[in-house]
Amino acid sequence: MAVNSRKEDQLALYSWWESWREEHDSSAREHLVLQYMPIVHRTATRIKSNLPQSVDKDDLISWGYMGLLDALQKFDYNLGWAFETYAVPRIRGAIMDGLRSTDWVPRSVRSKAKKLEEAYRMLEQAYSRTPTVDELSDHMQVTRDELHKISNQLVKSQITSLDEPIDYEEEPQTLISRIVDEEAANQEQLVEEQEKKRELAQLIDRLPEKEKLVLSLIYQEELTFSSTAEVLGVTTGRVSQIHSKAISRLREQFKRLDL
Repeated sequence: MAVNSRKEDQLALYSWWESWREEHDSSAREHLVLQYMPIVHRTATRIKSNLPQSVDKDDLISWGYMGLLDALQKFDYNLGWAFETYAVPRIRGAIMDGLRSTDWVPRSVRSKAKKLEEAYRMLEQAYSRTPTVDELSDHMQVTRDELHKISNQLVKSQITSLDEPIDYEEEPQTLISRIVDEEAANQEQLVEEQEKKRELAQLIDRLPEKEKLVLSLIYQEELTFSSTAEVLGVTTGRVSQIHSKAISRLREQFKRLDL
């Protein structure tokens, strides 16, 4: 029963993809969005774990949702790839773009930060040393408690630029370099490998029939050169020549396509 249920789910999923890609059925797209939104939530959760508390996870999900829509628009379900493999790098990229373009610090807090920075710089120049808390509070005409409150607000609201170096102990790192998602990286690599395999299959399909047949017998049927020669009724040396010629053609095509 469980196997039948999975098959039915797969058929339904394929039907939604077909309706969306072939007919642009908005209802099918809604089904696909509901199907794949958990990917957005998982990706947002992994990224959020490396960010300050001031960053709202809902914002990450919203940006990830836009990445999901872009992936749904561009994905070709006929290629046979898993959509998750294709979508995660795009969802993650959309979240990264959103992070880069957003300022989480409230205007009121930023205004206080500017005043505190100006007071600190002015007193530091005047006394040729680091100003004390009392000197800062007097200059800003606030109490020590209010000054501490302002400082705490700045600490809680501050987020380092994603591309700003933050660690020089061994080598410069950035916040974005610490938002590591090994799964996403592996998936991006898998997409590239699948794309290369697809390109290779197309190149092989354009080979002369005899060369295509030799490659098929050797690499798909896993026959030896001598067994391939027996099947084709030629010498082993002839099979080797055909094989070498086919490989040479493919290498040239790969170089031409910069793969």
